Amino acid sequence: MAGPANLAIFFVALKPPRPTEDRAKAPHATGSRAELIELLGRGVATVADLAKQLRLTRNAVRFHLASLQRAGLVRATGTRPGKRRAHATYELTKQADQRFPNAYKHSLREILAELKHRYRSNTVIAILGSAGNRFAKGSSGGRKDMSVRNRAGQAKKLLEALGGSIAIESHGGVSLLRADGCPLAAVVAAHPEVCNMVETFLARSTGASVRQQCHHGPNPRCQFQIKSST
Repeated sequence: MAGPANLAIFFVALKPPRPTEDRAKAPHATGSRAELIELLGRGVATVADLAKQLRLTRNAVRFHLASLQRAGLVRATGTRPGKRRAHATYELTKQADQRFPNAYKHSLREILAELKHRYRSNTVIAILGSAGNRFAKGSSGGRKDMSVRNRAGQAKKLLEALGGSIAIESHGGVSLLRADGCPLAAVVAAHPEVCNMVETFLARSTGASVRQQCHHGPNPRCQFQIKSST
């Protein structure tokens, strides 16, 4: 699902983290903490979310989170309902965002601002749609007989590869993909049109009919509707 080289500036910041060893017993192991900061920069997450993406034990994640909290880089934000109990959610503090600037998000913001300055809104959306198609180049598009549930599962994996944790809600022949955060939150807050690019990417990659219903504003959250394209 890798995009072409000329789209690298859009997506290099979204590359899934490299698997790391469980270094809970090494107090000076900074690699996992740096990866935690990278993941939390994409949106709110639970211990389970982070453990899954980093391939660490939950105790290892808690160890690193506690260290980052003491340093003022991470804070608890609330809870997310679970099967047995609620799970605490975490996010980066403003201090962390200032200490670990991401050149790619700033570059993408400026590129989008320039596009919107030069072109009309429908043209910008069309450009982003084309970018989504190019990013999906090489994807199978899913089998024609694949169910909506399976296509939603495929879309879930694609979104989670970009960052964050996705939940699926099925209602008849429609599935909703929801997240507590957004891997492009730093850009989407000012440029919600970016969600149309992700919409096109998911539709092209899964062969499903996809409609973005994302929550925009200061704290964006992903939400995509998945239906059969036939």
